[in-house]
Amino acid sequence: MSGLTRASVADILGPVDERTLADILATGANLEDLREARAIVEGRSDITGQGERAISGPLAALLVILGHRGG
Repeated sequence: MSGLTRASVADILGPVDERTLADILATGANLEDLREARAIVEGRSDITGQGERAISGPLAALLVILGHRGG
């Protein structure tokens, strides 16, 4: 799994402002984390169907950021 760049964030989320980009990069998340966070925020992920696992670390941080951004 690779780290995130400005281009990879834009590919997944579309344009983001500098503050949001910096916040996302600071999480230490990878591409899969960002894809999953976007799916969860957009209601396209069945997180309870995945064994009701606890969400923590970079994924949890991304959910907070994307939740404030509105997806």
